[in-house]
Amino acid sequence: MVAEQKVTKLTKPLKFNKLKFIMVSKNRYKIFFWVITFVFMVFSAKPLIPDQSGIYSGALVINEFMAANGAGRTDEDGDYSDWIEIHNRSSAAINLSGWSLTDDPNQPEKWIFPDIVLDSQKYLLLFASGKDRRSAEKNGFLHTNFRLDQAGEFLGLYNILEQRFMDELSPQFTRQWRDISFGRYGASYGYFANPTPGKANDAETVWSGVVSKVEFSVERGFYEAPFSLTLSTPTEGATIRYTVDGSEPGESHGLSYTQPLQIDTTTVVRAIAVKPNLLPSDEDTHTYLFLDDVTRQPNNPPGFAPTWGTHRVNTEETQAGEPVFADYAISPEIAGDAQAGENLKAALSSIPTISVVMDRQSFIDLYSNPRERGLDWERAASVEFFYPDKAQDGYPDRARVGFQINAGLRIQGGIGRYEHSKKHSFRLFFRGEYGATKLDYPLFSGSPVRQFDTLILRAGGNENFTLLATLKGARWLVTYTRDEWLRRSQIEMSGFGSHGLFAHVYINGLYWGLYNLVEKPDEAFMASYFGGDKEDWLVKQPGDPFLDVDDRIGELYRLVAQGGLEEAKKYAAVQQYMDITQFIDYLILHWYAGATDWPDNNWYMGVQNPAGRIKFLAWDGELTWVNGANIDHESVSEAKLSRNIVKPIFEPLMQNSDFRMEVADRLYKHLFHDGALTDENAQQRWLQINHIIDQAIVGESARWGDTVIRPAVSRDDWLQ
Repeated sequence: MVAEQKVTKLTKPLKFNKLKFIMVSKNRYKIFFWVITFVFMVFSAKPLIPDQSGIYSGALVINEFMAANGAGRTDEDGDYSDWIEIHNRSSAAINLSGWSLTDDPNQPEKWIFPDIVLDSQKYLLLFASGKDRRSAEKNGFLHTNFRLDQAGEFLGLYNILEQRFMDELSPQFTRQWRDISFGRYGASYGYFANPTPGKANDAETVWSGVVSKVEFSVERGFYEAPFSLTLSTPTEGATIRYTVDGSEPGESHGLSYTQPLQIDTTTVVRAIAVKPNLLPSDEDTHTYLFLDDVTRQPNNPPGFAPTWGTHRVNTEETQAGEPVFADYAISPEIAGDAQAGENLKAALSSIPTISVVMDRQSFIDLYSNPRERGLDWERAASVEFFYPDKAQDGYPDRARVGFQINAGLRIQGGIGRYEHSKKHSFRLFFRGEYGATKLDYPLFSGSPVRQFDTLILRAGGNENFTLLATLKGARWLVTYTRDEWLRRSQIEMSGFGSHGLFAHVYINGLYWGLYNLVEKPDEAFMASYFGGDKEDWLVKQPGDPFLDVDDRIGELYRLVAQGGLEEAKKYAAVQQYMDITQFIDYLILHWYAGATDWPDNNWYMGVQNPAGRIKFLAWDGELTWVNGANIDHESVSEAKLSRNIVKPIFEPLMQNSDFRMEVADRLYKHLFHDGALTDENAQQRWLQINHIIDQAIVGESARWGDTVIRPAVSRDDWLQ
């Protein structure tokens, strides 16, 4: 809107105007001469500073870019980096040294082009990788010092001399999709099915926009009575496609929505909206759980396989090559009568719920091959998270609204991957190929972090109801809370650690048991808590190389291996490589808890390059409170794999008197005067964690308590 202008009318001529009129009247010929002379000079002379606006305005443009490169053009390092294409659509070559690219309108000169010339009608491809390379020698490419946000952000091409943006996508470009580029076609912008980095855009298949997401009239959650579900989309003329079997709907897959759906049993509904010349909407999933159905969950649900592959090794109960018979049923021993059924329903609504929905065959593929690893054994899934209707102990201040996100799913773990352990752990990956590049949600109380690349659903591993050896040898080991206690104790002692929470998990509407949802202490985790980008961090765990490798962890190992740390100078050098105080806290915690499967196993260590200090993180404390910690477990193998890196660091440090004194100081701090490991505080933490699943354990017992032993393991067994 143009502001209204006020005009002031003069009622009396000003004196200097009268004087000017007289002067012009007397010298009209002289004035005329100078006016003609001035006009001639303006139109014939060159300016002192060349005017680029006429040459460059609209000449250089951001022609095409890709913000979710998953399998497209690689850079010189072989990485699938995001990329940007600049087009000189003028009739003259342009030197780019006075230009810059940015993803921040408040920092227009964020990445300045080098002194290169882009010829007329030519294209320049550069990677938005964050690698910041301004030289394209040796068959390389230019790289910006920023990456593109798939969710959408500002992107601008800036002329430094003119101090203005010559081309920009503002306030931000729209959401982007994996391996689909975005750019100009004619006077418009669109999504290209055939990206053409470094060439003219291919508008043969182009989408002008995106269909709006499907709206569900009823929110996901628990229900007792039937209801009518309406699906809609704000995009006029769009068609809604949906499925109820877990598979992802598409333009040619699923049912066409024509009328409200009647929901009277546990149902998973996945839906998208499609329209010609537009990209389909994001898929959305809503799970509706009827707990009466769960209490009657059969062992042969329709559409699910009767076996999960074959056993690979001989065990006490099975032989290699025998089929792994599937187990889906809720135990009648635990939920067989009316009161038991009500107890089970109360248990299932006592903690948060995670619903994983995916193509059934994709799930069976994973579950039938639990030992397989890597990207080839990852499958697409929808993940929903919602809280009980009422606030529960352990979750008193959480918002009732959860989330839904599409993700990648893999089997996770060590011994828990073995076929005889029918309840497996899972790992969730949030990447652009599935939808959002990160999960953005405040999951964990007390944590400042709300964005996640990866999360782990821990099934219990060495301490769950499906391990026969554990149940026969020592039922008291099966608590499901030892690891959570260890990680929470590290947070109390050092101020950081991997957070976790407990949730009931469902697979395509089938109850799958009690799980511990935790942060994976990887590079993204370290960057979230300590700053920097995840690419700045180096994280290692047992099995990763650390001998003869040129990284900061390898340098620390070689430094302590030289010995002589009783000398102040050498001890000071070690302190530059690691957080000594945090390392001591880490040791004290594992000694106190009697960590048996450590330190040749179950540890993470991370350091920020180039000069950060190494930190250790507690992990997988299921075998604590057993036989006590032993720091002499297997050391470095001949294959130079890091198994027990703790011992070769700790023992040389003990030569130093300052280190020994700090060990004593930290022991005193944590074991006395309201320290984190005083009897009162350690026991209180233990009781609080176990109280969270006091009811929920009934669900786990009903699902897996009768898998390998009769009578079924019950809550009473767990309480012992």
